[in-house]
Amino acid sequence: ILIISSIIILNKDRIVRGDRSLLKYRKLYLILIGTIHGFTNMGGGFLSIFSTLINEGDRLATRKYISYGYFVMGITQYTTILFFGLNNVDFTRLYYILLPLVLFLPSQKIFNKINDQLFIKIINLVALTFGIIALVTSLK
Repeated sequence: ILIISSIIILNKDRIVRGDRSLLKYRKLYLILIGTIHGFTNMGGGFLSIFSTLINEGDRLATRKYISYGYFVMGITQYTTILFFGLNNVDFTRLYYILLPLVLFLPSQKIFNKINDQLFIKIINLVALTFGIIALVTSLK
């Protein structure tokens, strides 16, 4: 589904005509995407694709939606871990928390230098790539 969604978004001018239900129910969609991510850890690509659709190429607004969505996904995932127990969680890799802090400044410089259309394409190409990797990995 992620692969198909990415391909549709990359070609949305040819395929998708403005859908008002996306705007009307956007908070519900974000909660649904966050819930999917919280239970399966597969929601980031959908969130990115959804955000690019909702914000029609505005990368700042897209970025805000992605941040909000990841907040919901993180809260849901944390709650799921607490609810189902900590027995299956590996806390030996907590150093990964530092990765976003280290990558933020370089990525901020890149973000400020690219235009809205390139940003949207990058988001969707990353989602497409992730979808293909997830599909290939699951087939092994």
